[in-house]
Amino acid sequence: MRLNKMRGGSCVSRDCLSPSNIGEVHTKIPYNTNPSLPDPKSLNSNIKYRKVQKGGTLTQMMEDFGLGDALLSYYKGTNDAYNLKHRYKGVKKEVVANPMNQPHLIKPVKWINTTADIPTYYDSASKIAADHTIVQ
Repeated sequence: MRLNKMRGGSCVSRDCLSPSNIGEVHTKIPYNTNPSLPDPKSLNSNIKYRKVQKGGTLTQMMEDFGLGDALLSYYKGTNDAYNLKHRYKGVKKEVVANPMNQPHLIKPVKWINTTADIPTYYDSASKIAADHTIVQ
């Protein structure tokens, strides 16, 4: 099946010779005149929708009242229990629950650009400028 390609620009004048179903002619897919689904709602609006966060209320309250250490110890305890099961099966350990454990931040950063050594550039430029001064 060969698909025709539309060459040139769009038809904007009144005396257009293209049929109204030009898309169907080129793509061989008929135009859907009776869509079953409505048009999608545009996200570009000024209406504020009130979104209520679901879940996390107990943990947030514990953090607010200073019980975050109890919550952290619960997470560490469940990780230890899972790690016993994982060790028996020979599976990889659970991710550590400690928020200070950030292995991706320990890796060295590869810098693409280097900073200029301004003192060296200043010294070399001042020597060149001293040769071009007029001394009387």
